[in-house]
Formats: sequence, structure tokens, C-alpha cells
Amino acid sequence: MNSLSERAATHRSTNGRAIPWARSLALALLALVLFVGSAFGAIYYNLVSSIQTHDLDSLVSSANRPVAENADKKNRALNILILGSDSREGYTTHTDVTGMRADTTMLMHISKDRKRVDVVSIPRDMLVPIPSCNLPDGSKSTAKELAMFNSAFAVGGTTGDVGAAAACAVSTVEQMTGIYIDDYAVVNFNGFQDIVNSLGGVDICVAEPIDDKAAHLKLPAGCQTLGGEDALALARARKSIGDGSDIGRIDRQQQVVTSIINKALKQNSVSDLPTLYRTVQSVIKNLDVSKGLGDISFLASLASNLTGLKSDSLNFYTMPWDWAGARVVPSPTAPQVWEALKADQPVPPDALTKAAKNNAISSANGGLGEVAGSGFAILKEKK
Repeated sequence: MNSLSERAATHRSTNGRAIPWARSLALALLALVLFVGSAFGAIYYNLVSSIQTHDLDSLVSSANRPVAENADKKNRALNILILGSDSREGYTTHTDVTGMRADTTMLMHISKDRKRVDVVSIPRDMLVPIPSCNLPDGSKSTAKELAMFNSAFAVGGTTGDVGAAAACAVSTVEQMTGIYIDDYAVVNFNGFQDIVNSLGGVDICVAEPIDDKAAHLKLPAGCQTLGGEDALALARARKSIGDGSDIGRIDRQQQVVTSIINKALKQNSVSDLPTLYRTVQSVIKNLDVSKGLGDISFLASLASNLTGLKSDSLNFYTMPWDWAGARVVPSPTAPQVWEALKADQPVPPDALTKAAKNNAISSANGGLGEVAGSGFAILKEKK
């Protein structure tokens, strides 16, 4: 097994908090952008017609938003909010959860020169102010002085409208960071499961047997291929593994998504058009986006500019945080991350928390590896 120091920084997450369907979506969005710029644009046009689009501007007042560098998105850095929703609509297996919830949020920054992509994960249990949000019926929600970050999605989604839920999350992120959000994308549980199934499952090696009744997951020790439902259950399992904390679960989620990426790379999906088509189709049919991401001409232009993107220029981080009892709060260094993105500069390493640095892992060398220093890793490398 490779040591932490031997692993490259590609696809890193500084504390293992990346969430599988959100991180898969981040990669899938880039694949979509490149796909539309290829010779198979007509196929993409047919696929994109099934994307659910929403008007972000109609729900977020321009008076309360940060100012974009300029109106032309083709000639400036872009910020896209990626939301993993566990509203469970259409997800009928083993669930008694109701209402709209955002299980994860990631801010994807695409540099102005299109040579770097930084993805910053925002912990769902982060305590932050939630602004008053516009609702589809013309009313406004009540602002909250301090609440869990993921409650913003639930507040906006009170009426069951995904676009309003995402808009409230956008408003919360913009208020917290001072960064103008150009677009958003929301993917649900079905999307994650379909991505795994479109790849023929993912290979996971478990160090010890798992029997998590809450997650409806029972796995023997050893190496095995998991379908979408079991892969999702493993990513969400918590109560019977490690110390039962959400941090431990997030570490495992990082390892599961590493396996997904490895499987996709082994299959060479980018050059294997049928596999790429199935994967893209799996994402699209479970996707809600703002109008900008449903615009063919915009995506085609972005595709042309991203063709030279290097793999080591795609970076994953987690918003710096400090413990506050059972929750977390923004670290004093968090503003350094937002200022770097606003200035279109790389995230400064000194802004990241010590705990985050200690938990860094990478998939660059293949295998799964363990999360250094976490104490929660239960997956092992496939030999």
C-alpha cells in the first residue's frame, strides 16, 4: 500500500470529505463539457433535452448578490455549485426519509484561463447564517442567524421545487463566501446508483465484515464488486462502523469514489463511446441544473477551452473547519480560500486545517488506500 507521501496530489480531498455522487458529478460535468465539443455533439443534444433546467435569476435577487467580474461568462472564471440531494424522490428502497435535503455541497471553480479546476466541499453540518430565500409562491423564508448549512436546501425546497431549493443554497454560499455563483447542478441518489451500475459495479476490498442494519448493508470481508445500491449503502453506512461519526463515514465516501474513478479509468470510458454514453445518460436523467448548464452553445464554448486541462490541475479540497460540539464552524482561515477563488488563484496550503492535511488521500496511483490519521478506514487496497 502506498504511503501518503508517495501519492500524487491528483484528485485530492484534503480531509476525505468528498461525497461519491457529488464528486462523480463534478467529474461527469467536465466529461459532459468535453463530450459536447466532440464529434458526437448531436448525440449530446439528444441527451441534454432530458435535463431539468431552472431559472436561478428569478429566485435570487440581484441586489443581494456578489458582483460578477463581467457579464460574459466565456471570458472570466466560473463558479458552479454542485449539490447532492437525498430527497429520495423515486428512491423506494430502504428509506423513511421525507422532504428535500442536500447531503453534500461542492463549489467548483473553473479558472479564467481554463487550465485549473478547484472543487471545495462545504460540510453539511457547518453552522452558518441562512438568508431569507425567495420561494416559488412569492413568499420569503425566515432568515436564520445560525443553522446547519444543508438546511438551506430544505428551506428553499419547502414547496417541493428543486430549483428553489438550489437557489437558497446558492444564496447561502454567496453570503458566506462573497463569491458569485454562475450556475448549479443537483444530482440525486438514483444518479449515483446509475453511475455505478453503468460501469458494471465498483471493486471494493473490505478489511472486516460489515453488518450495518441501519444502512441495510451486509458484506463479507475481502474484495468484491458492488452494484449501485450496495455502493451507495456503503458510502452512507455509519452507525456500526468505526466510532459511528459522520467524519468516519465521509472518509469512507472518499474511498468509495476513488474506486469509482479507478473503475472508469480502467475501462477507458473517455475513448469507449458506449460506456461514456451510458455514464453520461445515467447522470443526465437524474440532473437538475440552472439554465446556463443547459445551454448548448455555452457548453460547446467551455468544452473548446477545457480541452487542454491537465489531470493534476483538478484539485479537491474541504472548506477549513473547526469543531463546535457535534457540529463544525468555519475556521478563521476559511476566508483565505474564498479570497483565493475570487482572485482566481490556487488555494493556499496554509489556509487548510491541520486535520484536513493529515487526512489527505489520492487515487492517482490506483487502489484504494487508507485515510491517513483518520482511524476510521475500513477499506483496503486490492492487491
